[in-house]
Amino acid sequence: MPDLYRLIDAFCEAYDNPHFKPRQGMTFCNQAVQAVSERMGYKKFKSLLANRMVALMRSSSEWVRIPIDEAQSYANEGHLVVAGQQDQPHGHVVVVRPGVAEISRKWGGPVPKVINVGADNFIGKGLNWAFKEKPEVFLWREG
Repeated sequence: MPDLYRLIDAFCEAYDNPHFKPRQGMTFCNQAVQAVSERMGYKKFKSLLANRMVALMRSSSEWVRIPIDEAQSYANEGHLVVAGQQDQPHGHVVVVRPGVAEISRKWGGPVPKVINVGADNFIGKGLNWAFKEKPEVFLWREG
């Protein structure tokens, strides 16, 4: 069941967690997305890196791929929405947070606001700031 307030608490706690701050060349997007997802009730990201998370979401019936321009409205209803992109040696994942979509000049359309934990941690920018190219966006079907 969607839960807006639980989602807000979950991404704020992940963003504030000092263990998820970049250090010594390491970033922790996978751990932050795992923490938010577990708080929302999804437990299958444990110990997975970003590339494996994306592969799992692609192959699991618990996740459905959605267009980028629909992601903001789902997050605003309290649904867990994760964007991700596989890359070598490591991919990247973010959680879409409630907010007002912004227009990306880079991608030529609306993009949702996200919590980004990576080389640059932020909570108030659009998806286009977290990825060079458009990532895949997934909605958890919640059971």
